[in-house]
Amino acid sequence: MKKIIVMTLASLTLCACAEKNPLLQEWNTPFGIPPFEQFQTENYVPAVKKAIEANKAEIDAIINSKEEPTFENTILAYDQSGELLAKVYGVFGNVEMMAYNEDVAEVSNVITPLISSHSNDIMLNDKLFQRIKVVYDKRETLGLDSEQMRLVTEMYKSFERNGSNLNPQQKDELKEVNTKISNLELKFSQNLIKETAAWTLTLKEEKETAGLSEDFIADAAARAEAAGQSGKWVVGLDNPSVMPFLASADNRDLRIKILDAYLNRCNNNNAEDNKEICEEIIRLRLKKAKILGFDTYVDLRLENRMAKNSENVYNLLEYVWEPSLAAAQNELKDIKALAAADGITTVHAADWRYYQSKAKLEKFNISDEELMPYFKYDNVREGIFYVANRLFGISFEKLNNVPLPHPDAEAFECKDKDGSSLGVIFMDMFARPGEKSNGAWCSSYRDQRYKDGK
Repeated sequence: MKKIIVMTLASLTLCACAEKNPLLQEWNTPFGIPPFEQFQTENYVPAVKKAIEANKAEIDAIINSKEEPTFENTILAYDQSGELLAKVYGVFGNVEMMAYNEDVAEVSNVITPLISSHSNDIMLNDKLFQRIKVVYDKRETLGLDSEQMRLVTEMYKSFERNGSNLNPQQKDELKEVNTKISNLELKFSQNLIKETAAWTLTLKEEKETAGLSEDFIADAAARAEAAGQSGKWVVGLDNPSVMPFLASADNRDLRIKILDAYLNRCNNNNAEDNKEICEEIIRLRLKKAKILGFDTYVDLRLENRMAKNSENVYNLLEYVWEPSLAAAQNELKDIKALAAADGITTVHAADWRYYQSKAKLEKFNISDEELMPYFKYDNVREGIFYVANRLFGISFEKLNNVPLPHPDAEAFECKDKDGSSLGVIFMDMFARPGEKSNGAWCSSYRDQRYKDGK
């Protein structure tokens, strides 16, 4: 009796925690935007676990149904499952990419294996796959419309592509490989964020800033000020720092130094070194491909894409190779001539962008610095919106007083040509070394989906 009471109290405690967890509550915000300011690091793991439990219950309801598999009770039911998990992980997945810190890294190390294991359990669930297969095999006789037919076909192929046709031993092997790959890819990205943030180039004398734009110099000075190095200039390894520096900095030694650091991130035989991780990921990806019946991992990745296989990719590369090489060689002639005028006999990779910019100035009498005012962020954003409106008739209206995922972000409501609301887009366009994933990328907090026939 005592044991039952203890278990009941534990269950009630979990329910109480769930009720207090803002990730698991209804979001009474404009457009259902996540109330970002309410989320704490400690909310994520319990919320993901709760959402996984809910998704497992949905899957169990499908596979334990006594009814004959139909489009509604199997295909549609599966397609609409996992709403809570998508809601919760949609938030955390974006936090990983745009607000990374050591606390987030620790949470990622817990959540990533949970998500990987749960995904494996679904994709390799034989009972679920067999129900999907029943509907797939008789799809032509069910009177499905084109959207329903595509959903059935793509769902079946997705399960098949992820190993549902394998024998039990192969499934166990695939689960292990998938989990290892997932953990290694997480470690790879964490190392890259750390290494990118850890290295900086400090310019101590004003002459070292020669060639750099006024805006770049101002940003570098502000970065130095924030790092407690007033009166100096700090340049990082984020793309918005490295690329303009390589194109404009007159100091060749500094260009070589920053390019070398940029290219050798996670290749410095330290705690963030990724060489062994890369080798292991490559080995495991090949093993996964072989388990699934493909010769290479490339063929596995391309099987459901336009290229279809590696042969088609190589054919395309060979087709463009000669004209691309000819164009590059012509460009190299200009670069060598300009470099020679500066006394450089052997062109270094760090010279390419620099003399490429000079060649453009010489040929067309225009510089990147002259073009920059036209490509301020506000101008580019409005240009994107203008093109989207011309092509698709959609418009964007800035939203004020709504929750934002980061102070740097802006929110816009996207409207259709008839004025109806299509969704909300966040724009977070500036680099944050050590906090935000590098490069250009986009993701989603909530995807489009059908629910209750809408």
